[in-house]
Amino acid sequence: MKIKALCLILGAIFLVGCTAEKQASAPALQETSEQLFQKAMTFLAQNKIPEAVQSLEQAAEVSPEEINSYFALAQLYMRLKSYDNAIIICQKILQRDQKNPHVYLLMAGCYDLKGEPEKASELVKISMALFQEQNNMEGFKNAVEILKKLTPEEK
Repeated sequence: MKIKALCLILGAIFLVGCTAEKQASAPALQETSEQLFQKAMTFLAQNKIPEAVQSLEQAAEVSPEEINSYFALAQLYMRLKSYDNAIIICQKILQRDQKNPHVYLLMAGCYDLKGEPEKASELVKISMALFQEQNNMEGFKNAVEILKKLTPEEK
Protein backbone atom coordinates (compact mmCIF):
# COMPACT_ATOMS: atom_id res chain seq x y z
CA MET A 1 0.00 0.00 0.00
CA LYS A 2 2.85 2.39 0.89
CA ILE A 3 4.55 1.58 -2.42
CA LYS A 4 1.39 2.44 -4.38
CA ALA A 5 1.04 5.74 -2.51
CA LEU A 6 4.72 6.52 -3.11
CA CYS A 7 4.36 5.70 -6.82
CA LEU A 8 1.30 7.97 -7.04
CA ILE A 9 3.12 10.83 -5.32
CA LEU A 10 6.19 10.42 -7.55
CA GLY A 11 3.95 10.25 -10.61
CA ALA A 12 2.14 13.41 -9.55
CA ILE A 13 5.45 15.22 -8.97
CA PHE A 14 6.66 14.08 -12.39
CA LEU A 15 3.46 15.29 -14.08
CA VAL A 16 3.56 18.66 -12.32
CA GLY A 17 7.19 19.05 -13.32
CA CYS A 18 6.39 18.27 -16.97
CA THR A 19 3.48 20.70 -16.97
CA ALA A 20 5.60 23.44 -15.44
CA GLU A 21 8.28 22.84 -18.05
CA LYS A 22 5.71 23.12 -20.87
CA GLN A 23 4.32 26.34 -19.37
CA ALA A 24 7.78 27.82 -19.07
CA SER A 25 8.57 27.06 -22.71
CA ALA A 26 5.18 28.24 -24.03
CA PRO A 27 6.05 31.98 -24.01
CA ALA A 28 9.10 31.25 -26.14
CA LEU A 29 6.79 29.83 -28.80
CA GLN A 30 4.36 32.74 -28.57
CA GLU A 31 4.84 35.49 -31.14
CA THR A 32 5.64 38.97 -29.86
CA SER A 33 3.40 41.93 -30.48
CA GLU A 34 5.94 43.34 -32.94
CA GLN A 35 6.11 40.05 -34.86
CA LEU A 36 2.33 39.90 -35.06
CA PHE A 37 2.19 43.53 -36.18
CA GLN A 38 4.72 42.86 -38.94
CA LYS A 39 2.80 39.76 -39.94
CA ALA A 40 -0.36 41.88 -40.22
CA MET A 41 1.44 44.41 -42.42
CA THR A 42 2.57 41.57 -44.68
CA PHE A 43 -1.01 40.28 -44.88
CA LEU A 44 -2.21 43.78 -45.76
CA ALA A 45 0.37 44.05 -48.53
CA GLN A 46 -0.96 40.74 -49.87
CA ASN A 47 -4.56 42.00 -49.49
CA LYS A 48 -5.30 39.23 -46.98
CA ILE A 49 -7.61 41.38 -44.86
CA PRO A 50 -9.12 38.78 -42.48
CA GLU A 51 -5.64 37.50 -41.64
CA ALA A 52 -4.41 41.05 -41.06
CA VAL A 53 -7.32 41.77 -38.71
CA GLN A 54 -6.62 38.57 -36.78
CA SER A 55 -2.90 39.33 -36.45
CA LEU A 56 -3.57 42.89 -35.26
CA GLU A 57 -6.11 41.64 -32.72
CA GLN A 58 -3.55 39.12 -31.45
CA ALA A 59 -0.84 41.79 -31.29
CA ALA A 60 -3.14 43.99 -29.24
CA GLU A 61 -3.89 41.09 -26.87
CA VAL A 62 -0.21 40.24 -26.43
CA SER A 63 0.74 43.84 -25.58
CA PRO A 64 -2.37 45.80 -24.62
CA GLU A 65 -0.25 48.73 -23.45
CA GLU A 66 1.08 49.28 -26.98
CA ILE A 67 -1.34 51.35 -29.01
CA ASN A 68 0.20 50.88 -32.47
CA SER A 69 -1.62 47.61 -33.08
CA TYR A 70 -4.89 49.08 -31.87
CA PHE A 71 -4.46 52.16 -34.04
CA ALA A 72 -3.68 50.09 -37.14
CA LEU A 73 -6.68 47.86 -36.37
CA ALA A 74 -8.97 50.90 -36.05
CA GLN A 75 -7.67 52.24 -39.37
CA LEU A 76 -8.26 48.87 -41.00
CA TYR A 77 -11.81 48.70 -39.65
CA MET A 78 -12.40 52.18 -41.00
CA ARG A 79 -11.09 51.10 -44.39
CA LEU A 80 -13.49 48.15 -44.26
CA LYS A 81 -16.33 50.60 -43.50
CA SER A 82 -16.81 48.92 -40.13
CA TYR A 83 -17.03 52.29 -38.40
CA ASP A 84 -18.56 51.06 -35.15
CA ASN A 85 -15.71 48.58 -34.68
CA ALA A 86 -13.17 51.30 -35.45
CA ILE A 87 -14.79 53.56 -32.85
CA ILE A 88 -14.71 50.78 -30.24
CA ILE A 89 -11.00 50.28 -30.87
CA CYS A 90 -10.38 54.04 -30.66
CA GLN A 91 -12.16 54.10 -27.31
CA LYS A 92 -9.84 51.33 -26.10
CA ILE A 93 -6.86 53.44 -27.16
CA LEU A 94 -8.25 56.44 -25.31
CA GLN A 95 -8.49 54.37 -22.14
CA ARG A 96 -4.70 54.05 -22.34
CA ASP A 97 -3.84 57.44 -23.85
CA GLN A 98 -6.48 60.17 -23.54
CA LYS A 99 -4.18 62.82 -24.99
CA ASN A 100 -3.60 61.28 -28.41
CA PRO A 101 -5.02 63.78 -30.92
CA HIS A 102 -4.65 61.36 -33.83
CA VAL A 103 -7.14 58.97 -32.24
CA TYR A 104 -9.72 61.74 -31.95
CA LEU A 105 -9.22 62.54 -35.65
CA LEU A 106 -9.65 58.90 -36.60
CA MET A 107 -12.85 58.71 -34.57
CA ALA A 108 -14.02 61.96 -36.15
CA GLY A 109 -13.54 60.41 -39.58
CA CYS A 110 -15.62 57.41 -38.56
CA TYR A 111 -18.44 59.54 -37.24
CA ASP A 112 -18.38 61.71 -40.35
CA LEU A 113 -18.60 58.66 -42.60
CA LYS A 114 -21.43 57.32 -40.43
CA GLY A 115 -23.33 60.53 -41.15
CA GLU A 116 -22.78 62.19 -37.77
CA PRO A 117 -20.90 65.41 -38.65
CA GLU A 118 -21.74 67.12 -35.35
CA LYS A 119 -20.01 64.39 -33.34
CA ALA A 120 -17.15 64.43 -35.83
CA SER A 121 -16.71 68.20 -35.41
CA GLU A 122 -16.71 67.83 -31.64
CA LEU A 123 -13.91 65.25 -31.83
CA VAL A 124 -11.87 67.36 -34.27
CA LYS A 125 -12.08 70.27 -31.82
CA ILE A 126 -10.72 68.02 -29.06
CA SER A 127 -7.84 66.98 -31.33
CA MET A 128 -7.13 70.65 -32.14
CA ALA A 129 -6.87 71.48 -28.45
CA LEU A 130 -4.53 68.54 -27.87
CA PHE A 131 -2.35 69.46 -30.86
CA GLN A 132 -2.08 73.01 -29.47
CA GLU A 133 -1.27 71.69 -26.00
CA GLN A 134 1.51 69.57 -27.52
CA ASN A 135 2.80 72.46 -29.68
CA ASN A 136 2.15 70.40 -32.81
CA MET A 137 1.24 73.19 -35.21
CA GLU A 138 1.21 70.95 -38.28
CA GLY A 139 -1.30 68.62 -36.62
CA PHE A 140 -3.31 71.63 -35.49
CA LYS A 141 -3.43 73.06 -39.03
CA ASN A 142 -4.51 69.69 -40.44
CA ALA A 143 -7.28 69.45 -37.84
CA VAL A 144 -8.44 73.00 -38.70
CA GLU A 145 -8.68 72.01 -42.37
CA ILE A 146 -10.67 68.91 -41.46
CA LEU A 147 -13.01 70.98 -39.30
CA LYS A 148 -13.57 73.43 -42.18
CA LYS A 149 -14.66 70.53 -44.37
CA LEU A 150 -17.04 69.27 -41.70
CA THR A 151 -18.58 72.64 -40.93
CA PRO A 152 -20.82 74.01 -43.64
CA GLU A 153 -20.09 77.60 -44.64
CA GLU A 154 -22.73 80.10 -43.62
CA LYS A 155 -24.21 82.20 -46.39
